[in-house]
Amino acid sequence: MGITGIYKCDLVVYDGHKVVVIDVEFNSDYWLKLAADVNNFYLKFVYRQLTSGGENQNSASTCRKEVQLAVSAKTEHYPCGKCGIFLAENVIDNSEASINCECERKCGQWFHWRCVNFTPDPELESEPPWFCPKCVRNCDIVL
Repeated sequence: MGITGIYKCDLVVYDGHKVVVIDVEFNSDYWLKLAADVNNFYLKFVYRQLTSGGENQNSASTCRKEVQLAVSAKTEHYPCGKCGIFLAENVIDNSEASINCECERKCGQWFHWRCVNFTPDPELESEPPWFCPKCVRNCDIVL
């Protein structure tokens, strides 16, 4: 109901002998908790299984990228452009920190600092633009 925007529906139960119809109203509090739980389950179990590889790496890789884009579009969770693991929302320390590519062609990739060997310069007030390895190669960026 939360996905379709319907706020009332009938639950029809048939036990082999009789039919029971129950009016069900949408519960937004329950939906928010359920949606968060389903998202966590997906990220913890389903996504890991999808990204663990398989016999046909090319189709698995394509499928993995499609899933990542779909999840990112709906949840604002972003996978690392190198390892594919979703980036942490609440960063506890630098091991979970991430950086995005700022190429003018807007590749939109995000990366764990550790995956691209990024270390912020403590002497700088703000970091200069950062570019992912692919954009450095393909966009003629001079560092």
